[in-house]
Amino acid sequence: MQDPEDDLPPGRRPSLLTVAGAYAALTGLAVVTLDGKLRLAVLVLFAGLAVKTWIAWKQRDQ
Repeated sequence: MQDPEDDLPPGRRPSLLTVAGAYAALTGLAVVTLDGKLRLAVLVLFAGLAVKTWIAWKQRDQ
């Protein structure tokens, strides 16, 4: 499977800080707008996506 970022011109890959900021913004919206078990599920999902993104970032830099 081809990586979609391979089609990006050099220097156009978003930084890890930008991606983490997007996750933080979405998490903040989830905390404000959701409650109960759904909020917990969304927070766990975002935490998992953040960890997955960080791992992929570390592997790509090697």
